[in-house]
Amino acid sequence: MRATTILQQGILLLCGLGLLQAHALSSHGPHRAKELLHLFYLASGGNNWAPLAQAEVTGTLNLGGIHGTFHQIIDMKNGRDVTDLDAGPLKMKQATLPDSSWQVNQNGVVTYSNTPSARKDAITGSFEDRNGWFTAPENELAYVGTRRFHGKRYDLVTVAPSGGRSMTLWLNARNHLLYRIVQLDSSHHRNITFFSDYRKIDGVLTPFVVRQSFGNAKQNIVETVKSMRFSSTIDQAAFIPPSSSFKHARLMGGRNSVTVPFTLTNGRIIIHVSIDGHTPVPFLLDTGGRNYLTPKAARHLGVKGIGNVPLNGIGQTQENAHFARVEKLRLGAVQMLNQVFIIGPLPATLEHREKDAPIAGLLGAQLLQCFPTTFNYQKKTLTFY
Repeated sequence: MRATTILQQGILLLCGLGLLQAHALSSHGPHRAKELLHLFYLASGGNNWAPLAQAEVTGTLNLGGIHGTFHQIIDMKNGRDVTDLDAGPLKMKQATLPDSSWQVNQNGVVTYSNTPSARKDAITGSFEDRNGWFTAPENELAYVGTRRFHGKRYDLVTVAPSGGRSMTLWLNARNHLLYRIVQLDSSHHRNITFFSDYRKIDGVLTPFVVRQSFGNAKQNIVETVKSMRFSSTIDQAAFIPPSSSFKHARLMGGRNSVTVPFTLTNGRIIIHVSIDGHTPVPFLLDTGGRNYLTPKAARHLGVKGIGNVPLNGIGQTQENAHFARVEKLRLGAVQMLNQVFIIGPLPATLEHREKDAPIAGLLGAQLLQCFPTTFNYQKKTLTFY
């Protein structure tokens, strides 16, 4: 089972071993790495993997303190997965394909990700879905050496899937099973995925607990498997994205269009939005951004956050952020219901304005995905259809 990649929008994005990878490489490295991965293959089931084409997994999820459930289907032959997630304010479907991904958000909008960074993530995820390490060529492998942790010795193998992200596998030197993967995400933040509670299903050993660590225990994501079923056939329909439904968004009063004003500050569009019936407050319109509130604005508006998630910052800095649900958002006669927001800090240069009220947060992608929009910079208006 592969760890669920939650919110690939760039908030919790799933790290290399730094100096450790810079040493212990020798001319025998790739061959030794290949041997160790073959031992992993044999220890986890060997030829019993051959007839298994698909895994269907259900379980519970702890997302930084938010509890929920997940259902995942994994195409182990072609390297694809599709996951349904229901945890607190988060309810979504997301899929990883061999070189791209798609997601259905709370508004029922389907989005596709095929940017260079998203493509790397998808290639890496696909590699894990099909247990690519069992068949990886030697030119993608390196033997890093051994490492002791809590009295146990591990063999470390670096795998660099073509087009994907490099990862370092920690293989137990006694039973040869995989207990840890260390990677760097697109923002060069370290992520460690731990595997435990191996159980035998249909002749193969698979972990029933997967924990992702971002360096702060409060932000850990833990998936606990409740049921796992393998099959020799693949449900092809499961990987086809549904049509967008655009629920929770409407133009009030049966209007065909709504025009609202905006202001410009340092070239940035500012709109005034009402949250849960409160007096409108200023938001930056960020066409690629997600619904976002500053902690100060959340307190002012009575919006309470739950859970703990890493918010990528500069370099190795990762702020702590939270999720929240806003029951009603209004921009003029544009209304959106049941919206998920991230609560976290903004850079002071964005939040604070000399004479005007501070920026309350960001709006963008979720709004613009639901309504075709015309920008009129001369009149400083937005028209939603």
